[in-house]
Amino acid sequence: MPQKKRLINLLAGIPRGYYFFGIYCVLFVGLMVGIETNNGKFWTNDFVVYFEATKDYFSGNNPYEVNYGLDTGYFKYAPTTLYFFSPSILLGFFPAQIVHTILLTISLILSMWIMHRMFITNEGEKKRMALLYVGFALIAA
Repeated sequence: MPQKKRLINLLAGIPRGYYFFGIYCVLFVGLMVGIETNNGKFWTNDFVVYFEATKDYFSGNNPYEVNYGLDTGYFKYAPTTLYFFSPSILLGFFPAQIVHTILLTISLILSMWIMHRMFITNEGEKKRMALLYVGFALIAA
């Protein structure tokens, strides 16, 4: 029970603007994914490289020899990176693509929250809350 109270106290301390910003981010990303899926352009080129390199690696092939996408589609990272993406090959490409996008959205919201906490000390100023939206617009593209 004490953990539940701690969580409730933590959530109660979050300013209402953060909730609106989080909802804004989720709706924006959801709209973007919906439009790109409908147009057949939900490519996520970086994720393609990770996904295909992970498949090759766990199939016994060398992931450093294949171009998995665009001109820069070569896998250039440490092999241990592929272990982080290994659960994605169990899901299949499209579900893993959605999970990857959800995780990126969560990390975007958390990073904006951390930046807001670091750089803006007056939590009550609504003008300064607009900086979150400006930062999001600059990062999301």
